Amino acid sequence: MALDEVLLRSAERPMLRVYRWAQREVTFGYPQRWEEARVFAGGRPITRRCTGGGMVEHGEDATVALAVPASHPFSRLAPAETYRQIHEAIRGALRGEDLRLADGEDCTGGPACFVSPVPADILRGGRKIAGGAQRRSRDGFLYQGSVQGLSVDDNFSERLGAALAQRVSEWVPKADWESLRDELVATRYGSAEWNQRR
Repeated sequence: MALDEVLLRSAERPMLRVYRWAQREVTFGYPQRWEEARVFAGGRPITRRCTGGGMVEHGEDATVALAVPASHPFSRLAPAETYRQIHEAIRGALRGEDLRLADGEDCTGGPACFVSPVPADILRGGRKIAGGAQRRSRDGFLYQGSVQGLSVDDNFSERLGAALAQRVSEWVPKADWESLRDELVATRYGSAEWNQRR
């Protein structure tokens, strides 16, 4: 979570990160209640995200982070439109003919992300297999999403990058990125005060 926020704070162009988890964990949206997330996690490690959205179980999923600087035209689109376009790109990168974006009739309410589709989440049949959350700030916007219940091959990140941009290059981090990451871990993502603030 800290590295995703590092990308948001330092991105000079759109930055894509696709990663997996070393263990089973739960993340929960910034506005959600700590106690509800703690109960949902059932003893697994939990972390509050800086983005919104519901509670997400990680461990078997592929997680996608996209940071777009405020200077980029894509960051000036409405949140619903950026969400839709990102999920269209993810759907295409997954290469599933039976995948579609959710519409209003598919949507339900609830605190757990993967049992509560919202418009433009990715569905297979009636089951949600990908969703995400966004955060807007003066730096730009950050999308964090998860693909679950579907095998993601080693070339998924390359296909997704190609679907999102005309040209893709590897990230060359600034010299101070590790100190920013460590600061965010200490003051936010590794801090009980920040995680339990609501």
